[in-house]
This record gives sequence, structure tokens and C-alpha cells, in this order.
Amino acid sequence: MELIAELGSGPREVGRARRILSRALRGWGIDGEDAEVAVLLTSELVTNAIRHGAAPVRVRAGVGARGLRIEVDDESRATIRPRRAALSDVDGRGLHLVDTLSDRWGCRSAGGGKRVWFELRGV
Repeated sequence: MELIAELGSGPREVGRARRILSRALRGWGIDGEDAEVAVLLTSELVTNAIRHGAAPVRVRAGVGARGLRIEVDDESRATIRPRRAALSDVDGRGLHLVDTLSDRWGCRSAGGGKRVWFELRGV
């Protein structure tokens, strides 16, 4: 089971990515907290790709022997790293969420840009 979706570069694409992924997860029988976490983390990665990366942005999701793996590609080679957000900051916590809620995550070069991914085991 696999999902591949290409997104535009506007902020509305984050909501579109959530809807596309939610539909796919339901079709794969993934629901409840697992689905909520997957959608949240994907939303964070897509937001980062749109805000700090370069279009096009692609979302890939698949279920395999290791669980659910979601990848977000963009065409920027800029490296990513979690940022230390101040209590008063309204953003800057997305990668900390990915690190905390996923079983594994990472970033690597892909094509002309990068791929940020995470895995949820047992899904």
C-alpha cells in the first residue's frame, strides 16, 4: 500500500496533505491515535517543506513490515535541524514533535533536494 501526492507551495497545501493522508490511512485500516499522530507529523513536515524548502513538495506514505513510513520531499538542499523555541515562540517545535512521537526519523538527499521521513512502528 502506497500513497504518492505532489503538492503546491501555498499554505493551503498543508490542509490538503492532511486530507489526502487521512483518506489513505482510513483505506489502509489505520485509525485512532496512530492516524492522528501520522497526520500531525506529516503536517509538520509539509509545513517545513513549504516554508523553508522549495516546490514541488511530495508526500509518500506506505505500510510495510516495519510499520508506517511517511516521507516528505522538497527541492531544497538546505539541511534541517530541530530548533530551540522560546516559550513565547509560536513556531519552531515541529521537528521536536517528530522526534518525540515517531519511532525513527531522519533526513537525506533525494534527487535535487532532500527527503525528511519518519516511521511509526506497529501501525
